[in-house]
Parts: sequence; structure tokens; C-alpha cells
Amino acid sequence: MFLFRRKTDADDGIDSRGLEAVSKRSQIVRILKEAERERSVLEIKLSGRGQIYSSVLLGVGSEGSQSYVVVDSLIPKEGSELIKHAPIVTGSFLIREKGYKEARMPYEFSARFIAGTVLDGLPAFRLTMPSVVRRNQRREYLRIEPPVRVHISFKSDKDHITGLVANISGGGVGFYVRPEGVKLSPGTFMTDVSFDLPDLPTISKGVMVYLMKPLSHEIVSQNGRFRHYCGAQFADIEEHARERIVRYVVEVERMALRSLDRRFMDAFEGPET
Repeated sequence: MFLFRRKTDADDGIDSRGLEAVSKRSQIVRILKEAERERSVLEIKLSGRGQIYSSVLLGVGSEGSQSYVVVDSLIPKEGSELIKHAPIVTGSFLIREKGYKEARMPYEFSARFIAGTVLDGLPAFRLTMPSVVRRNQRREYLRIEPPVRVHISFKSDKDHITGLVANISGGGVGFYVRPEGVKLSPGTFMTDVSFDLPDLPTISKGVMVYLMKPLSHEIVSQNGRFRHYCGAQFADIEEHARERIVRYVVEVERMALRSLDRRFMDAFEGPET
């Protein structure tokens, strides 16, 4: 794991979007190799298209004087054809930041398509080595959608409210609430927060609502009908509770990556003979 030290060199700085630009080749290679080690999922955007494709950063290499990045085939699979004709390929990914437990730092780069290649017997793509990798200075926790339905219950003032978890991270939770939960407003604190999943902890305090908005369509569960979405931040929870949530989130991500690997394999296996 590398420690990214804040740079003051003239060739690194903050761009117009508030992203820290890393332009030293050694730093770029270290960032990309860390993404390779973590098997970071790439969100790929192709210039001129609105679709976001999924891939995996497989490694960095060089041939003669040319350095390159290797990425896996794209999902949906039509992206694997479209990438060959895209003038610019933009990839974004998250990697762990040493010293911040499981906090993730978002990075992005732009590159050009070089050629198709084969890695470990499977199709992949070579992209030009980025001249700049940009880092968002706001540290983020990985956020996932639970693979099974998880319900949340908590107290707000004297009311007991239940909801359906939409997403969760080490930094907060988003959930759907029934009409009686609409009284929650930004700044409201939730107490005695619990989940109907043994892997997740009970949180006694320190959870604060920051968002409440109506849904465009109703969410139906065995526990009722949910018409609003609420976002809550883990503002001041016990560290052991946060660590349990992070462990759960990372395990779900690993399961998703294993499933993604299987889908890549299935997509390129030939027909049985």
C-alpha cells in the first residue's frame, strides 16, 4: 500500500474542477498499480457517449518506448467494440488511502485506445499511459447496495421509524421511508439505529439526516410501501460500529467482483462442442 504525500511541486496542482492533478510518471504508475492490486472496478466513459461501462484495471506495461494501461473487456459488451473508435477514454476508480482505514479516494484519468490484446487467455485492451491522473480531494467510503433486503429501524424524538436500506457505506446510509417518516428533516438526529442483518451493528447515537426527498415511484416491501428517500450521515458514531459496517461493505464488494469475473469469463467462453 502506498502513501500518497501531498505534493507542492510545480508540475502537480489543482485543476479547474478542484481535482488534484498528479503528473509525475512514477506517481501515476504507483496509483495505477495500486488499483491493479485491489482489482478496482473501473467506470469507463467513451467520448461522445452517455453510457457508463464497467471494466477492471488489469495492469500497466511497456513495449519498446511505449507505456500502456491494460483494462478488461467492457460491460455492457457493446462497449468492447465502441472503445476501439472512441477518441478519448476516461476511467474512474476508487482505491484505499493508507491511514484512513477503509476510506476510498476517487481518481480518474483520460487515455486513448491503442489496440486489443489477450491477457491470461481472455480479451483485453491497451490504452495509452495517462499523462495526468486526477484525484478528488474529498475522501470517500465505498458505498454499496445490499444484495438482500435490509430493513433499518430507529428512534427520532419519541417516534419509532422503520425503513428499507437503499445503500450503505462507512460514512452513512440511504433508505426508503413510509409516509410517517417524512417528518424527518435535515439536521434531525437518529438514535438506537439497528438493522435486521447480523453483520451490521446497532448504533446508539451520532447518525444525522441530511436529505429527504420524494421518490418518482413507490418501493414495495413486505414491511410496507415506501414513498420517500432519506440520506443519513454517520456523523459521530462509535469507531467499532463503523468498522463493522466497512467490513460488511468490503465483503459485499468482493462478492460482486467475483461475480463480475465470472461474467467476464462466461461472456468470452466459446460454445460447447
